[in-house]
Amino acid sequence: MNPAVVVHAPARRQARALQFAVLVLAAHGREGTSRRLVFGFIEDHPGLHQREIARLLRLTPSNVEYHLRQLVRAGLVQAENDAGFVRYYATVQSPDGVSRPVGPVSREERKCLSLLRQARPLEIVAHLLLEETLTLGELANRMGIAPATLTYQVKKLESVGLVERYRDGNERRVRLRAREEVVRLLLDHEPPQDLVAGFEDLWDELEL
Repeated sequence: MNPAVVVHAPARRQARALQFAVLVLAAHGREGTSRRLVFGFIEDHPGLHQREIARLLRLTPSNVEYHLRQLVRAGLVQAENDAGFVRYYATVQSPDGVSRPVGPVSREERKCLSLLRQARPLEIVAHLLLEETLTLGELANRMGIAPATLTYQVKKLESVGLVERYRDGNERRVRLRAREEVVRLLLDHEPPQDLVAGFEDLWDELEL
């Protein structure tokens, strides 16, 4: 282990905690309330983009944009471009005990969460958590979408290692690659309720 890391890591954590207190916790009035709300929401639901954050928190887009800019500038939140959408992730854990005690999201987790914050990929994962494996035709029928649309969504999930397609005789099937890891991600970073609005019954069956 690098001795420099051992020496400086506590100092960095202390500096970030101070940044957090000054920028977020010590902010006053409506501005402070909104900023704490935005940060806590990103901490609980990493991987959302600005428009979703504004809609789900019922804040104006300009208000959310302002607070995100301040949080990013202070290093408390990181912005990542994902196919034209800028998604946000907390880089520190709030010290106030309000948010759930889940640490910052790793780079690999961000790739997965960027898809698990989209309705179609999340619905595919939900079906596979219940059934373990399905043919592409079965999955398309259950979701009520065209096979070409399903294939496109499955390829996106394959690209980050969440699912894999394989041949079973004459059938093309799909399954999760790391079931325990997917469950952990969904438990640690629960999707907003609005995201599962099209498949609530399926989601409730998971009992996560």
